[in-house]
Amino acid sequence: MKRFSAIPSILAAAAVFFSLSGAMAADAPATAAAPSGNDKPQAKTPAVIVIDVNKIMTESAAAKSVRDQVATLRKGLKDEVDKKESTLRSQDEALAKQRSTMSADDFEKKSRSFQEDVMKSRQDVDKRVAGLDKAVGDAMGKIQSQLQSILFEIAKEQNANLVLPKAAILVAETSMDFTDQAMTRINAKLPSVKVEVPGAVAAPASSK
Repeated sequence: MKRFSAIPSILAAAAVFFSLSGAMAADAPATAAAPSGNDKPQAKTPAVIVIDVNKIMTESAAAKSVRDQVATLRKGLKDEVDKKESTLRSQDEALAKQRSTMSADDFEKKSRSFQEDVMKSRQDVDKRVAGLDKAVGDAMGKIQSQLQSILFEIAKEQNANLVLPKAAILVAETSMDFTDQAMTRINAKLPSVKVEVPGAVAAPASSK
């Protein structure tokens, strides 16, 4: 008796992760006869394999390595931001205390300089957060690229012409699920991915 696995996310049922029919066609012999004018091209019977893409993109060794690096980088950034905010808070309090002993012009100049420092700090944080997000996206892109290559290999081995994400399928035979095979291969080929953060993004924010 065939076993079936119920797979959620009906809303994603129309999504196709990889369609390999075009790639497979590229491997077909170039000498294949063209259909005559009276012949109708035969529709190719879909040969489908299913992959839990979300599982691989979150539980593979490479994905975990990215997650660990990001946690460390975000903690370091948060510590620096907290330290800078504490410094700015102290400067603001000191400036408020000096107001009564300073001329209006001097206070205005110091106040303007302080506000510029605050703005620069915010811009620095925004830039570094954006840089980190891009670095994470690039790292995850490498995992996705490697996964696509692996799925192409598995599809060729199984004579499949279509690979669908598990989240896009309502019901499928468990024999069609090749997630474990894909996970094993990607862990062997890509055990980790470095999150490459630019130096300007990784460096601590300057403080006065």
